[in-house]
Amino acid sequence: MKTSQWYAVALVTVGFALGVGFAIQAGCSGSKDDPVDPKPKAEEQSVTVKEVDLGALNIDTVPPTYPVDDGRLQITRPKDWSVQGRSQGKLIEFSASKNSRVPRIVIQGVDNQDIQQLDEHNVLDFYQQIVERLGDTELIEQPVALKLGETYCIRYVLQCTLSFTKKNKKTTMKVERQVLITVQNGREYTLHADSFPGKFKDVRNPAYAVLGNMRFVQPQVAKE
Repeated sequence: MKTSQWYAVALVTVGFALGVGFAIQAGCSGSKDDPVDPKPKAEEQSVTVKEVDLGALNIDTVPPTYPVDDGRLQITRPKDWSVQGRSQGKLIEFSASKNSRVPRIVIQGVDNQDIQQLDEHNVLDFYQQIVERLGDTELIEQPVALKLGETYCIRYVLQCTLSFTKKNKKTTMKVERQVLITVQNGREYTLHADSFPGKFKDVRNPAYAVLGNMRFVQPQVAKE
């Protein structure tokens, strides 16, 4: 199915520079030793919303649709990506390779007490909140406001270090992480798209397709 169709897509994450609670943990502090080119501060840039045509991404998403977050979120995966399951701290994970930790897409969700729905009226205010959360974090690409299909979100890219255990031995792996964040029905959904260093653009369109094709379901209110 093409990305322009309504099947949901998906996947994870909360935490801006955090990937806590996974079997794999990610540190995204962006230390001064990281080889990241200096960028202008986000607040120094003019902010507009960039619209992305999902049909132009040339990324297929395929059934089945995965209901996650107690049925509040429906997601489909990119074609040729596999589902890696769910665990504490993430709603779902998709992987592009059977032989490597990355590329992968992870989705997380938490409550947002301030915003019920991210839309054209509040997306730039939310952008400023994200800039403030990031503080002095070193970024590969600065935050931008996007509209993926009908879904508004904020995107940025940074370097992270994954920590995991392989054959009873702890090891680490540097990755580039594209982060997409939206708020729907009072839930803040964060998508992490991890790639090898220098390759984050390879997972940009799959990440856009997953988030842009998500379907958000209003929780049912129990009748008294």
